[in-house]
Parts: sequence; structure tokens; C-alpha cells
Amino acid sequence: MYQKIKKHPTPRKIYADKLEQEKVATLEDATEMVNLYRDALDAGDCVVAEWRPMNMHSFTWSPYLNHEWDEEYPNKVEMKRLQELAKRISTVPEAVEMQSRVAKIYGDRQAMAAGEKLFDWGGAENLAYATLVDEGIPVRLSGEDSGRGTFFHRHAVIPQPV
Repeated sequence: MYQKIKKHPTPRKIYADKLEQEKVATLEDATEMVNLYRDALDAGDCVVAEWRPMNMHSFTWSPYLNHEWDEEYPNKVEMKRLQELAKRISTVPEAVEMQSRVAKIYGDRQAMAAGEKLFDWGGAENLAYATLVDEGIPVRLSGEDSGRGTFFHRHAVIPQPV
């Protein structure tokens, strides 16, 4: 499935082809528009036609921005326990067959658990779930696709390839 998706043209490409077919814009025009947009983002320019000032229900994130992400945090779970949990949730029985992409995710998570790689968001989120479950706090992943996972708890359940 991943290969099929990888081979499929992106929505931008499909739309650019449609614009070219309808003689609205050339592929070069579309590429230039994307490049100009990305340049504006890189420069920190405003890229929206309308900007609305904050209202009383808005939240300002500015106190939380531009900080080092390795700042100390008063964690209540001991490092040794986190390492044990990380190892447990990234260990897969040898008899379990995994699709190649799922195997890569678990391989990365095993490297994170071993301290060979920094934790990514998904690994950290699954570790957070593990700490809750370990303390007897039930965790319910709800939603139509929660077993396979559409967010960072992706592949918390490992389907067997057909």
C-alpha cells in the first residue's frame, strides 16, 4: 500500500496538470508559485490574504516559543522505569511478521529505547501511554481506526500481513 501511495501523484501535481490542461497556468507557473510561497514562508512573511488580530478567546503561544527543547522537566517517572517501559513496548516477538514500514518504525523505537536514537513524537507518545498503563490508569484509544492508528499511536497494534 505504501508503494502504491508513493507512486500516486500529489494533489498539487494533479491540480497543476488540471490547470495546464485547462490552459489556466503552465507547469512552470505552478512550480514558480510553489517556490514563491515557500520562499515567503522561509522569510517569515505573511502568506494569508487576511489576518485577524487576537480576540479574548485566542491564546498566545509566544511564551512557549523559541525555547531549547532539552530544558529540564520535573518528571515524576524515574529514568530507569522509562527505559524499561520503552524496551517493553518496542519489543516484538520473533514470530510476528511485520510489513516493512511497520518493521522500520519498531526498529527505530528499539533504537530509541536503547538510547541510540532520540525519541520522536510517536515514540514519546507511546511511552507516555505506557507510563499511564503501568500505573494502573486505563488508556482508551478511541475512534474508527484506533487499532491501526492514524496519529502517533500508529501501529500500537501490529496487523499481520496478508
